[in-house]
Amino acid sequence: MNKPNLYFIYILLFSLFFAFGCKKGKNHSKTKDEQELQQLMVKIKALAETSKCGDNAEILSIAVGEKACGGPKIYVPYTSSINVDEFKTLVAKYTALEKTYNNKWNIVSDCALAQPPKSVTCQNGKLIVQYN
Repeated sequence: MNKPNLYFIYILLFSLFFAFGCKKGKNHSKTKDEQELQQLMVKIKALAETSKCGDNAEILSIAVGEKACGGPKIYVPYTSSINVDEFKTLVAKYTALEKTYNNKWNIVSDCALAQPPKSVTCQNGKLIVQYN
């Protein structure tokens, strides 16, 4: 094989490596962002589920997340019996991270407005959420 053909093959291989190699890194980064969001949501829900109702604990709900079209993704009920400052910090971090994720990856959402619960009551020590 002569030298010009060998150079052509090297350039072709080099170009293919960068074309397909960069794509993998981008997907990995998106997957990493998704995993971080999922882990934060697990922490938020786990902390909310430790809520004890009754005994003068105030029952509340908080908007969590940011849809691509705007507005919260969901509402999570909780009571004042949990570490509210830690809970709100997790929610704020999740919401900011999701907003960044939506912009970074050009995410499209259904644009339906998440509705807050109609009521959140206490029954047998557990929060009961009613949306209708």
